[in-house]
Amino acid sequence: MKYKKNHQSERIFIAGFFTRNINDPKSAFWLNSVKAKARFESLYVLNASETDNVAINGFEELFFPAWLRGSKIKAGRFCWGIFSLMALLFQNPKFLIEVIALEFKAMPLNTNSWGLGFLKRMFFLLKTVCGLGQVFIIFHKLDLGDQDTVVVWSEHFSGMRLLKREVKRSKSRLVLSEYGEIPGTMFICDRGMFHESWPLRYKQQFGSLPINVDEIDQVQRYIHNIVCERISSKTGQYAVDDTLEALDIKKGKPIIYINGIQPHASGLLPRCSEFSKEYSPYFGSNDAILRYFSQLAEKHDWIVLFKDHPNTCNYFAGQELRDEGLSEHVKILGNVDIYKVLRVADLTVSLGSKTVFLSLLNEVPVFLLGPYSISPSDLKSGVYRGGDSEEAIVSVVESARRDGVDSEGLTLYLARMMKYYYYSMDDDADSLFGRGKQQFWEDFHDYMAGGRSVISAKVNFNGSTKK
Repeated sequence: MKYKKNHQSERIFIAGFFTRNINDPKSAFWLNSVKAKARFESLYVLNASETDNVAINGFEELFFPAWLRGSKIKAGRFCWGIFSLMALLFQNPKFLIEVIALEFKAMPLNTNSWGLGFLKRMFFLLKTVCGLGQVFIIFHKLDLGDQDTVVVWSEHFSGMRLLKREVKRSKSRLVLSEYGEIPGTMFICDRGMFHESWPLRYKQQFGSLPINVDEIDQVQRYIHNIVCERISSKTGQYAVDDTLEALDIKKGKPIIYINGIQPHASGLLPRCSEFSKEYSPYFGSNDAILRYFSQLAEKHDWIVLFKDHPNTCNYFAGQELRDEGLSEHVKILGNVDIYKVLRVADLTVSLGSKTVFLSLLNEVPVFLLGPYSISPSDLKSGVYRGGDSEEAIVSVVESARRDGVDSEGLTLYLARMMKYYYYSMDDDADSLFGRGKQQFWEDFHDYMAGGRSVISAKVNFNGSTKK
């Protein structure tokens, strides 16, 4: 079936993971056909699951592999895959290498057998080629054009990188979306994600957008509820784990929490990509970060706690880090609730991650190893950024223990983000400032009609508020 259309019509394609209970809030937010139909003539879900259906009235569902290896092996897909592989090899070999390298780096292999490992890799290669073919079959069917809008959720997966490339090639409108850094929120941005988003691109103007005392009070209550109720965007993904309690950590020595990020979804991999080096300019892996801080902990008598991302524990168990060769000052934690770790930590060390904000909300300062949504200039204390200089890191540890987090500045920063950038995944009546899933569609339609320069706030390109 072809999805060709009148090039004067407007279609929206929403690509991502929409099945399983964990994605229910996302599905409820995006797949609101009544509001979506107010603007778009055709609605599509590019679902990353080939086996689970998205039962939402008003959208037409089409399988689109987020990971290329998620496609089934079929002769037609394989033939298309070989053709597409050769085409990409001639058009943009560097991009093709990035996609294939990412796909293989994310393989959940866990075997000591060379023969079995080789067979598994050949099987994954076959599925990857079929996935590449499936992607290009879909591109041919969709016939994207400049009247189309494509929303991409989780932009760094191999299939999504291909989708972004096709959207730009076809001159369609690209919109990126992800869960917000604050639990219960999400953001939608056509400029980029996190450190590439419009509040960061127009930082000075964004910081001048008005916030009143009542709005700050509302956000303070919101933050208080998050901390007291121990709310996290990963709630329900932690295992029952008592490794932290078993350590019986005594306060006194500086306790450094190394926050493991999920390298495949974050953009850290493949290391040959430009984004990876921008996202993490000093370290190429969680293991490299941990081993460097292990040496510092040995030298300066610190305690280092490392906890990997829940998705690594749940889906890539073969890639979990072990404590072999590390200082005795380093403790590898299991899939423990993040609040248990933050309760004892003096400093969180992390690449860009939602844990950065959760750490700050729990009054634990953060040392950023790369750019993120918040920067040292946003707070008087509590956010630090630097390289791999031992002298700078030692200074940050001392400052973190002495100065803590500028809670007043953090509340003001978050009040502005909640008012002008984040949307709640709840209905408007239940959301902070009435910015829920209904208000989003109102804003989105206004943006599409040219009434605003960014989706989430009525501002000009220079960041000033419209009248």
